[in-house]
Amino acid sequence: MCWDNAEKTTLLFEFQGQWTLNELYACMNKAQALMAEVTHPLDFVVDLRQSRTLPPGFIPAMRYVYDVSHQRMNRMALVGMNRFIMLFNDMFMQLNPNKPAPGRVLLCATPEEARAWLRETQAQPT
Repeated sequence: MCWDNAEKTTLLFEFQGQWTLNELYACMNKAQALMAEVTHPLDFVVDLRQSRTLPPGFIPAMRYVYDVSHQRMNRMALVGMNRFIMLFNDMFMQLNPNKPAPGRVLLCATPEEARAWLRETQAQPT
C-alpha cells in the first residue's frame, strides 16, 4: 500500500496470494495515515491480479474499509478481479449505504488501464 503518484492523489493497494483480514486491516491503518497527509479527495487503485481468493469474513470487513475511506474517496479502479471477487463486490455494493456514486468505480484489466481512466476522468466533477 503506497502512493501511486508524486502528487499524492492516488493510493495503490496490491493484494497477492492468500492474504488475511489482519493484513487488510493493517493496510487500512497505513492508508488512514497516508490519507491524513493530504486534504484533497483521493483515487484508489486496488490491484487484485495476484490475489487467489478472498479471506473468510471479507464482506463485513469491506464495510469497515468503505466506512473508513468513503468520505475521502473520489474514484476507485479495481484491477484484475476474477469472477468470484466480482460477485462479492457486486453483492457488497448493493448492500452498502456508503457505496461510491455511479461512475466512480471501474473494473480494469491492468494498473495502466486504471491510471488512464483516472487521468481521463480527472476533470469531471465528483
